Amino acid sequence: EEVDPDATSDTAVTPMPPFDPGDGGVCMTALAEGDLVIDELMIESVAGAGDHGEWLEVQSTVGCALDLRGLHGDAPSGNKIRTFDVGGDLWIPALGMFVVADSNNVSINHDIPGTVVVWSGQPGDVLRNKGGTVTLQYGGAIIDSVTYPSMALTAGASLAFPSDCAPSRRSDWTAWQSSTFAWFPGFSGTPNAPNDDVQCP
Repeated sequence: EEVDPDATSDTAVTPMPPFDPGDGGVCMTALAEGDLVIDELMIESVAGAGDHGEWLEVQSTVGCALDLRGLHGDAPSGNKIRTFDVGGDLWIPALGMFVVADSNNVSINHDIPGTVVVWSGQPGDVLRNKGGTVTLQYGGAIIDSVTYPSMALTAGASLAFPSDCAPSRRSDWTAWQSSTFAWFPGFSGTPNAPNDDVQCP
């Protein structure tokens, strides 16, 4: 359900983002499965251990502004489970994006632009090079989950699901491509931007 940002009510105050939500208004229903999808993974930003420059991108699929408050994420890493939680209001626009990174230090995450959420404790090496799973949850319900296999990786290049690929192919890892756009010297990817530097095979 969407709400007209110009509408008024005598009984309730509509939460509003710190930006113009546009024609789509504000999403008034809770996050549901498929409202957010993981569509880009920087699994290995540098070779070797101690990698704090890893990240993943999450895309909204809904045409209204979303408040991410209450979103939870987890990723098993060895014998630990890395997590993040959005504890306060954090808005993204209709069809907007955000990045979940190992660090919010721009000298470590290579100056990721846009909205960045950080894993609790800012650990490194959250995304396992030999395959792993990342799950997004809201109120205990799964919003999206991606399990990626062990693949040949190019250090410093993200693995992106092309913007022109049908959503039904997101579980087909032959469709994901190594990014070609350099958003930062020596690093390729499109954090918080459409994955249109790669094409659907």
